[in-house]
Amino acid sequence: MVRISFILLTQILLKINGVRKNYERYGIFKRNADRSPRQRCSRKDTCRDCKLAGSEVRLWGSEEYYEKSIKNLPKTGILLDGVQRNRDGFERSGKAFLDVVSTDMAQVVRGAGIICVATTSFRHEAMFSQLISCLEDGQVVMVFTDNWSSLLLRKMMREAGCTKDIIVGGWSSALYGTRIEKINGYWMPHVGVKYRAITLRGAAMPASDSDAFIEASKYLPAMDSVTQGDGPVKGDTILDIDFANVNPVIHVPASVLGVSSMENWALVYGNAPNTYSMYSH
Repeated sequence: MVRISFILLTQILLKINGVRKNYERYGIFKRNADRSPRQRCSRKDTCRDCKLAGSEVRLWGSEEYYEKSIKNLPKTGILLDGVQRNRDGFERSGKAFLDVVSTDMAQVVRGAGIICVATTSFRHEAMFSQLISCLEDGQVVMVFTDNWSSLLLRKMMREAGCTKDIIVGGWSSALYGTRIEKINGYWMPHVGVKYRAITLRGAAMPASDSDAFIEASKYLPAMDSVTQGDGPVKGDTILDIDFANVNPVIHVPASVLGVSSMENWALVYGNAPNTYSMYSH
């Protein structure tokens, strides 16, 4: 069984059980050969996707967001559905109940094989400051989307004197386009998937770890649409991956050029504020 752990914006930790395959030739779990690998990631969509694939999932939430975002998840579970557009028709839907929901980083990271971080970039530094002391030899850290975070984590590890033998890398984009349902200001335990990626570019820091990093993605069920699609693509370096991030290219120009529409969307045009879309208006 492969075990996976996850961290989210509210910080999610996921532990996945699955059949362990031969990682030895890549050296990923050679140093952890006596225990089942675990992977760790962030985002509620990623967590429930992996849980629906039959994995054991542990979720870590920061105390700051715990009450508001994830406290009730053991009772409500998380519903994953939506059109899930992709060329190959890959689809996975259903309600998932996570095995553990905790604010204890050490508890959810302990013994992990793969750690996936999928928070917004402004949360990475605070999260890494808690994560570093919990790292163990043989772990793989994946960041969705990297946004220079592989460089940041390596820098913070060096400054903290952390010499754990781990693999750190990131991806150029997210696995899905998703939206969490919100009704009357309350975030519902429901995520709608608009599309799934069928390929992603990724690399490790340093680049000598990139082959092992790409191979590790095959053991993350949330990557199944990519693994069974065109597959992951190894970038030249982590800088290649960070410059390949489409968000700054799409969102910044659209936001700047759409300022007047955004400012007047509700006040002048009389529309509901949450109906504005930079892609349409």
